[in-house]
Formats: sequence, C-alpha cells, structure tokens
Amino acid sequence: MRNIGEKSPIVVTGAVIVLAAIAGFLDGEKMRHGYTTVRIERGTVRTVVKASGIVNPVLMIEVGSQLCGIISEVLVNFNDVVKAGQVIARVDPEAYIAAVKKASAALKIAKATAELQRAALQRARVAVENARIASKAGEADLAAAQGKQDEAERDVQRNTLLSRTSGQGFPSGFPPQGNQRYRWRIIRT
Repeated sequence: MRNIGEKSPIVVTGAVIVLAAIAGFLDGEKMRHGYTTVRIERGTVRTVVKASGIVNPVLMIEVGSQLCGIISEVLVNFNDVVKAGQVIARVDPEAYIAAVKKASAALKIAKATAELQRAALQRARVAVENARIASKAGEADLAAAQGKQDEAERDVQRNTLLSRTSGQGFPSGFPPQGNQRYRWRIIRT
C-alpha cells in the first residue's frame, strides 16, 4: 500500500493548478483591454505600447533591379496597388553620371592619342620621302662629281703637248720667257 505522504505533493500541485485556473477565469474580465479608434491628430505621445512578435504580410512580392546603388526616391508606399511597368523607386544617378563622364573623358583621350599617332605616322612618311629625295640628290651629286672627274681626266689626256719633231724633247729655255714664243701643236684625243 502506498503511503499518504507520497501522494500529498501530487495532490497539492493539482489543487494549486485548479485554484489558479478558477482565479484567472474570474479575473479575466478585468484583464481585457478595450481599443478605441480615433482620427490621427498631431500631439504628444501619451502612451507607448511595446510588443513583440512577428508581423507577416498577406502577400509578399520580391522586387529586383538590374542596377545597384543608393535609392534616392521611393514613389510607392506599403500596400499601394502598382501596375506593371510603373516606376516604384529611383536610384541615385550620381554614380552613373560620374561613370558616363569618366567614359567620355577616356574616349576623348583615346581620340587624341589616335590623332597623335596619325600625326606621327604622317611625320614618319614625310621623313621617309625626305630621305628618298636626299638620297636621290646625293646620287645626283655623286654622278655630277664623277662626271666632273671623268671630264677633268679627259681634259688632262686631250691637252697633252706633243712634240713637232722626233728626237729632242723641250728646247732649251722652255718655258718661254719674255717675248719668246713657241708654237706647239696640241692634239686632242
């Protein structure tokens, strides 16, 4: 048989639970809060309500964008009805404007560099043409100098004095001095 002392903690615990339930039921009307709906007005906050829990939306739609950045303007509010294609927010365009300016500057630099390269190419073509002309002028000067040397050598050969008679070379007293004159026959070859 069981001892009454063993049952007493279980009985006491059950009795406490029953009494607490009865007390809560009887005091339940005092614990009910009433809510009043009023128009929104400006004023000071008189009561602060703190609550914890999770608020779940009735319908959840994810909104995505192909751009990223800081939102500068939101054009709709929570629970507003929106249509397909309607603008709901604007991204701050400053970063994109800066990117366009940077790309524009890079394009201008590339155009200027290309123009400089074209000018350098043109200068190189002119330098090549000047070198060709200088080479042709040098060849012409060489040909002219060679021609003058050949002509001088021919003149030396043509203007050789030949003796009138066989035997003796120059007569005594050559070259002539004073009023003496000699007649020499010059043979051109």
